Amino acid sequence: MLTLCWLASTALRPRVAVTTRWPGVPDPLVERLHTAGYTRPMPIQRAAFPVIANGTNTVLHAETGSGKTLAYLVPLLSRSAPADGISAVIVSPSQELAIQIAAEARLLLPEPSDVLLAIQPVDLRPSCLSGARVLVGTPRALLQVFRGARGAVLGPDAVVLDEVDLLLPPGTVQPSPPTMQSSARAPGRAHRMAARGKARARPTRGRGGPAANPTALAIERRLRAKRPAQLVLEWLRRSRPRGAPKLQLVSCSATVCAETRRGVGWLVGGGGKRDAGVVVTAAPAHPPPRNLAQRGVGNVRLPSTLSHSVYSGRAAARLVMLRVATEELMPEAPLLVIPNGGSVPRCVDELRKAGFLSAVALNQALGVLPADEGDAAQGEASPEGMMQQRQLLADSYRSEASRRQAELPLLVTSEHAVRGVDFKGLDCVFLLGLPQRVDSYVHAAGRTAREGRRGRAVSLIFSEEEAQRMDDFRRELGIKVEKIDLSFLRP
Repeated sequence: MLTLCWLASTALRPRVAVTTRWPGVPDPLVERLHTAGYTRPMPIQRAAFPVIANGTNTVLHAETGSGKTLAYLVPLLSRSAPADGISAVIVSPSQELAIQIAAEARLLLPEPSDVLLAIQPVDLRPSCLSGARVLVGTPRALLQVFRGARGAVLGPDAVVLDEVDLLLPPGTVQPSPPTMQSSARAPGRAHRMAARGKARARPTRGRGGPAANPTALAIERRLRAKRPAQLVLEWLRRSRPRGAPKLQLVSCSATVCAETRRGVGWLVGGGGKRDAGVVVTAAPAHPPPRNLAQRGVGNVRLPSTLSHSVYSGRAAARLVMLRVATEELMPEAPLLVIPNGGSVPRCVDELRKAGFLSAVALNQALGVLPADEGDAAQGEASPEGMMQQRQLLADSYRSEASRRQAELPLLVTSEHAVRGVDFKGLDCVFLLGLPQRVDSYVHAAGRTAREGRRGRAVSLIFSEEEAQRMDDFRRELGIKVEKIDLSFLRP
């Protein structure tokens, strides 16, 4: 049975300097929260703490910028101890978000070695895994870590799927075959062979010749069809010791539809039950229209402090349009999002040639080199250096004085990599082309106007089809859109 915890609240407000204690949180963790600037829990954090702390499978659903990361980090860290080893594995769809989560967790733990970042699996050996309390990474990198240090990654109490609808798009969860559903039994030989792509042929009775092992082939087909995040969860579930409590699953996103919850239910029940657990949510200032659920998007949340603008013109003049928009709005901390499939390094080069000398790719600002194969990317900096660099970058956005002193760059990233990215002072997001889906627009635009602050999302569109799509987004989200025609501009 699906349980819904609804926290009635007004619009989210900015944090103020108070000494209110986080209820139920140990004193050392409260001190580190206050030191990091988190002096009071947000609504979603208050609602989620008792549910996650007692080990319940949970889906966190709240608008962008509402504090979902701390909503699962605080209860998970409250019940863990240094002697417990790795107590939580956090799965992120992108390197950028993984670095951010690891940096946040590092602020809340006493030792830097308590947090491990798995986007460079070659650096994570069994000796590195011993003594850590939180492991954060992308799905493919985590799978490589598990294969390389199988005996060291045992017994986490919880797995977190951050941006679950991107890790497990609706309709992609594959039920497990019977040999993979048991959490207490180690994987059999046929499964290990299938996972390595080495399913051997066996003689079939009555045929007089070799034939493929049907069990191994069936498992191999299932493995190929599954998302890497699902394989991470199944690997951890199978590696748990006999008699250990069930693995807790925490999922979160600002766009959680009924189909996503059904997919999470398959994972929670090991392919049998379809109960996603407890859904914890905070009431938005403006509830989403019902027609979102009819289109399969479902319960999209946008902050009420977010303004929306559309600049329409010629595609060849897109950089001129961007120049006009920046000169008109004068943002202090801008972010540019390009459509999936576009080249971020190429876009940065074009921007610099057009006079945007401060343009820099987000992964470069975090110390990660661009790569052709996302999860296997190698970075210039070590994981430790990436977390430190990310924290320094986040601190430069935190206050108005720091933003003026730091001369913030124009960060450039893609729709996929921008999911979950949180810089407190971002005041304007430019979309160089409109996303195909309304939930992608929500996540891109939601990088600003976070935690009650004001922000603006500016979409640069270049066709009638994009203009019609923006009208659809406007009706579906119930937002007001300011339209500016720049079709007279030439490149």
